[in-house]
Amino acid sequence: MDVLCLDGYSEALPGDGEHTELVIEDLVALILLDLFDAVVVDGVEVTCLPKTQNRQSLCSLQVRAVCPTEAASTPAESLETLEARLENALCCSLIELFSTVLINTVSVRYERNAAPDIAALPRSA
Repeated sequence: MDVLCLDGYSEALPGDGEHTELVIEDLVALILLDLFDAVVVDGVEVTCLPKTQNRQSLCSLQVRAVCPTEAASTPAESLETLEARLENALCCSLIELFSTVLINTVSVRYERNAAPDIAALPRSA
C-alpha cells in the first residue's frame, strides 16, 4: 500500500515517527483482520513533512503485510475486488486521522510459499 495524506495530521499522530508507525501498523492490521484470520504487518514506513510557506503538510505511508490465504475469513475473491475493498477501508479509516487521503496503490498478490506458518502466529485473547 502506498498512500499520501495531505492537509496536516491529527493529534493522534504526534511528530514521533515510531509512534506514528505503530498507529498506522495497528490500523492496517485491524482492516486486514476483517478479511483474514491472521495478519503479519511486515513493514511500515511513514514520512511526514511539516507545512511550509509553499506547500501543505503531508505524510507518505507505505505498508507491507502478509495474510495467509488459509486464514481468509471470507470466500476467495478476485484480486481487483479485494484491492478495491482494502482501498475503501483504508481511505475511510485514514480520513479520521488526515484531512485528505490519496491512495496511490493498494496491491494484492498471491504467493504460494510466502505465507508464514499459521500455527506460529501470535493469537489475541
